[in-house]
Amino acid sequence: MGILISERETIETRGKDHVLNGLQCWVALPEDKTEMEPSFLHINRSALPYIHRENILMRLIAGEAYNYTSPVKTYSPMFYLDAITEVGAVVERPCAESETACYVISGTVKIGDEAFEAGQFVMLENEESIETPGPVDLWCIDFVLNKRVLIEKQLYRHSGPTSKSCDNE
Repeated sequence: MGILISERETIETRGKDHVLNGLQCWVALPEDKTEMEPSFLHINRSALPYIHRENILMRLIAGEAYNYTSPVKTYSPMFYLDAITEVGAVVERPCAESETACYVISGTVKIGDEAFEAGQFVMLENEESIETPGPVDLWCIDFVLNKRVLIEKQLYRHSGPTSKSCDNE
């Protein structure tokens, strides 16, 4: 068994230099689902819930947040949000009980007393929220980790379709 990943781009996009932002998240299945048959379901972007808050537009990619539910099937409680903010926005945690992380795509965010820039992945601690002193694009994710993790900015040059596979042992 393996996993096949393929990114598709238009001819126009492939014909010029560009940056591809991506965050790949793997979520373990609950014990009683580990032997289920694999499946694939394409969900159009327009079917994903959009959530509007003051100075914030969010798209719920998977799970549940702010009393909305994504059509993407999940087997355990989680959320995966894409958020675009204006100056002065505050992104509150959708669920105070879950551990929350954010990946800053562009701009700078303030979490607690620290500032984080594009390309950084940050675990929120306690009741922290995300403050945006300027326009920001970020992803917020429900994670189970024990401490704050920072991944320094890495740029990848993407030159066309790729595929990768992993064999289960």
